[in-house]
Amino acid sequence: MISAAPNRPVGSTGRSVGLLALALLVGALAMPQAARAQAGECTFADTPVNANTASAIMQELGEKLVPTAADTADVLGRAWASITPDFEAEPAHPFSLLLGAQILIGLNRFDEALAGLERFDAVASEACLPTGGQVRQMGFSVLANSGTDQYREGDMEGAVASWQMAVSFTKHMGVQGNVAMTQANLGDVDGAIVSYQQLLADHQAEGGDALAQYVRNLGGLLIATERVEEAVATYEEFADAFGENATANMGYAEALRAAGREAEADEIMGGLSATEGVTADDLIRVGEAFYQGGDFEAAREQFQSAREVTRFHKLAMENLVITALQMVDTSAAELADTLTSWYPYDEAVISIGKSMADLTRNSARIQELEARAAAAPVTFPQRQGVQLLGSADNGYIVRGDARAGTAGSVELQFEFFDSSGEVVHVELITIEAPAGETAPFSHEFRFDQELAGFRYGEVRG
Repeated sequence: MISAAPNRPVGSTGRSVGLLALALLVGALAMPQAARAQAGECTFADTPVNANTASAIMQELGEKLVPTAADTADVLGRAWASITPDFEAEPAHPFSLLLGAQILIGLNRFDEALAGLERFDAVASEACLPTGGQVRQMGFSVLANSGTDQYREGDMEGAVASWQMAVSFTKHMGVQGNVAMTQANLGDVDGAIVSYQQLLADHQAEGGDALAQYVRNLGGLLIATERVEEAVATYEEFADAFGENATANMGYAEALRAAGREAEADEIMGGLSATEGVTADDLIRVGEAFYQGGDFEAAREQFQSAREVTRFHKLAMENLVITALQMVDTSAAELADTLTSWYPYDEAVISIGKSMADLTRNSARIQELEARAAAAPVTFPQRQGVQLLGSADNGYIVRGDARAGTAGSVELQFEFFDSSGEVVHVELITIEAPAGETAPFSHEFRFDQELAGFRYGEVRG
């Protein structure tokens, strides 16, 4: 609440290309030269004997229905031993470089494979350059997926290294974004800034919402490191690329305000809420920017507008109460009571409720909330507590962090409702929360109707 959501790396770019695919590509190159030349495809004349031997060895993978790891290691080892003299020769035959690079990818010797592909690009015919691109894509896929697996296992440094190597094979916006976001999460802000700058330089012509988000991420880091003028210059440079994207324009306004150009910032922010297709989350971000700038009335208007888009948006309701508290306004007392009723184990919500009760001089309400918190079977300590997020294919995700209270696990009933307030879906979710620790939980479900909000409560037998 009154904060931006954390950035998270995207998933893998598709499962890794198996070594069988390497063998199949080599097999395609082994087709009769005349047939492929007639089709205008890549051809290699006078291929070296050692390379031909290595190609034949690689075909053994394609002949096995399900090659084992031992089979693969044996084939790759023998193929590399055969082709090494040709691969290391100067000048080397293009076919030797291409096949050698494929084998090296299979052996996880990516630096050598990349060097071989660069040599291949320098000597290959124009017709064969796309084939080199296919091999680059193989190396990229193996590394990108390896990085995703490492990230999921908690090896952040390893993930960054794998993704950086993947980008050396193929410049991919999403994976470059993964590098920058993970570097920032690891505290390497300078490295993240450089990575974002390289991403934007590589993909400026593509534009779109994804690029706009990366512009916003870079701008935020530059502001955080007191490089405000550089942040403003970044937004100005990429203004044509992100166009009317609300996220990027909000970042632009933040940078202008940080640079002391409040009038320009207010002009941008004032126009965002009227942008066609704006979402509740967009309006909340606009409101948060006004809040941070001390314009609480404008912030409240944006949070109210967010509720007009998504009536029971939890974060919008929380921010409305927080803003009212800042304005010493008790008009949101009823909304505060709704929040504490709907989200009884969110620490932040309980704090909001107690603050409003203090403002209205309702000491009994404060005692009630304190007693409830003390008896809670589980608590949600994250600043935004339990969240309802959209996922792919009209799905939704209930996500948050939990900490054991009076119980290590608890079954909660989540009720989801439409814009009229009617409950249209119910889910029972068991939350596990180890004593003394904070543990994340996530539950995804499918629903064929747009939801306007949710609430939860303990299931009591």
